[in-house]
Amino acid sequence: MPLGFDDDGKLLTQLGVTRVLFDGEPAPMIFTTRNQVAAIANWSIAGKTSVSVQVEVDGQVSNPAQVPVAATSPGIFTLSQTGQGQGAVLNQDLSPNGPSNPATPGSVIVIFLSGGGQTDPPGVNVELVPLAEPFPRLVSAVSTTVGGQPAAIGYAGGAPGLVYGVNQINAVVAVDAVADAAAELLVTIGGRASQAGVTVAIGP
Repeated sequence: MPLGFDDDGKLLTQLGVTRVLFDGEPAPMIFTTRNQVAAIANWSIAGKTSVSVQVEVDGQVSNPAQVPVAATSPGIFTLSQTGQGQGAVLNQDLSPNGPSNPATPGSVIVIFLSGGGQTDPPGVNVELVPLAEPFPRLVSAVSTTVGGQPAAIGYAGGAPGLVYGVNQINAVVAVDAVADAAAELLVTIGGRASQAGVTVAIGP
């Protein structure tokens, strides 16, 4: 079952008969399947070192699992949904980046990820990031490399129009970037790097 919204446009904390609880607090739900559940960690866990996570199905609650909490833990979304390969990246014209549609050196790419941590203004459970200022910008230091070269950051914060917890980074590809259909893409937030194996296509 995919995510849904209530009459006020807020993300549901229950899909069908399923909820995810962080220290007993229902979390915004992304999807549920027979063997998998996806939810967004509540902003209330900020500052904690660990949190109790439980899954509730039709009123029956699982045993708690104690999960460590970090201030940041960036993970770039990928088209394969495996965390590997072509990143979920848009080119400057907002078309999907890929080997057949690479970004050009000196252009802006838009990277989508999660795990950026707290924002200013702070994140809000179940709500969508506004489409106008003030946008919630990440409070931790952010850097990006494309093909091993630093990419200047134009914006790093919540993705406008998407749920709080989805981050967007606008980065400028180096003007002397080498053409590569699978250039390594890395994002570091608060000293923690995103997963290895994510790529972006750079043209000549």
